[in-house]
Amino acid sequence: MKSLDLIGNHEPRYALRRGLGCWELVFDGRRAVLREEQGLLYVACLLLDGSGAPLHAMELVQRAAALQRSGAPRAPRLLQRSAGLDEAEATRALLQRRRQLLALLEDPDAEEVLKAEAGRELEALEGYQNGNIGRARDLARQAVDAVRKAIVRFWRHLESARDARGQPHPVLGPFAAHLRECLLQPSGRANPLRRQVNPGCFAYTPPPGVVWRA
Repeated sequence: MKSLDLIGNHEPRYALRRGLGCWELVFDGRRAVLREEQGLLYVACLLLDGSGAPLHAMELVQRAAALQRSGAPRAPRLLQRSAGLDEAEATRALLQRRRQLLALLEDPDAEEVLKAEAGRELEALEGYQNGNIGRARDLARQAVDAVRKAIVRFWRHLESARDARGQPHPVLGPFAAHLRECLLQPSGRANPLRRQVNPGCFAYTPPPGVVWRA
């Protein structure tokens, strides 16, 4: 990790650009180079998403894998897709469908024919879930824990970074503080303080005026 020069007048003040084995960071108008690591890939996905919506760990794994495939021949083990993650995502979709069916059954204005069909579908879903939901939840928890650890590890690297004179890094230090306030704390368990907000999800909530560019 090293510093670069200040950006020009027409460059974005906040940017993350992926190169060959490293990333260019522009934070508040100042540049630095970051070595690629898993936590950086997850952070990049959150910062460049732009929606502000929390993303579940499994969604981050999928996005980070796609991001890495777009410019690197190798993927770290964590980012490789697996049948287990696919199964966990499918089970999440089934759980969402189950909630929809229950809402239909409880709707006093729904037609009885629709309720009967919903009841049959719900029975089939619950039969499937009884054999699979426990394993899928375990896989989801593993993904959450792995993503959390990778992000916190990356943040700690930033926080401890020093410049050539052994002083706190003038770019990476402020960037670490920004991530602590705007990503770690809103992300609940991703926060070293272990705040319980949006369990399983990670969120980036920047202050007004901070917009990241690729």
